Amino acid sequence: MKKITFLFIIALCFGAISQSFAQVDSIPNFDFENWEAADVGEKPIAWDVSNIDLVLGTVTTVTKDPAAFSGNFCARLETIEEDIPFVGIVVAPGIITLGEFVIDLVAMTGNVIGGIPFTARPTMLKGYYKYSPAGIDSCLIAIGLSKWNTGNNERDTVGYGYFNSKNTVTEWTLFEMLIEYASPDNPDSMNIIIMSTDTSILAIGSTLWVDSLFFDFTTEIKDLTNNQSISVYPNPSADGVFSLEIYPGNTNYDLKIYNVLGSEIIKSKILNRKSKIDMSSYPKGIYFLKVSSDNNNFVRKIVLN
Repeated sequence: MKKITFLFIIALCFGAISQSFAQVDSIPNFDFENWEAADVGEKPIAWDVSNIDLVLGTVTTVTKDPAAFSGNFCARLETIEEDIPFVGIVVAPGIITLGEFVIDLVAMTGNVIGGIPFTARPTMLKGYYKYSPAGIDSCLIAIGLSKWNTGNNERDTVGYGYFNSKNTVTEWTLFEMLIEYASPDNPDSMNIIIMSTDTSILAIGSTLWVDSLFFDFTTEIKDLTNNQSISVYPNPSADGVFSLEIYPGNTNYDLKIYNVLGSEIIKSKILNRKSKIDMSSYPKGIYFLKVSSDNNNFVRKIVLN
């Protein structure tokens, strides 16, 4: 039996974005409570899904599930295979997006394009998820913010963020994704893409549940070089060891460090005004350090050379 695996070209790209939509600065149908009929099965209102109509059969990768974190429904995404008559065994991931999911049946490819109007600059995208990976598979939640450049008639990336996980998560768990900004401009468009699988793996049976997405606007990611509340040095660090000083000495702070995919890699309490952060075991690259208390939040980009 012939086995066909769709090639999915997934990027935080934006095609022509309809300006006929009402301007929103929040996530539409953020809790996946409202669903409507689609060409195949149902889809959450305001979102598109990777359910595929192959004429001689269908592939349903996204469904509503009553086992929600809150409310009546959540979205369930699963990587599946279906035996389609005269076509073969089709392998496809579960994908939902605020853009448009486009299938080319001749080339057997899938692509995500477009997005929705959006002008805000949130600091983080958060929500709740559960995940059951097959083998070494991993899920992905990603956001892209862009703005149309009238000078070159192209879209410029304003901000982006990624969260992925390879771990089995059986209880509803909060994910937190930092949004990194590449431009000081406000965006005019946004897309969110959520996937049950790594498209280079496409492990059959990997299943992701998502619910209750929301933005965090409480902290602005910025360079704190001139902010005397905290100091991180040396930055960049050649040996992976950073010194952190907090002024005027309040030690009631939490420390979190995120990689560029938005995954939290370090979490600890700050017990002293001066402390060391040892990242020598982590890969070289850019990270985000967040220091927070009840009244203050500071985020600093740090570099491990």
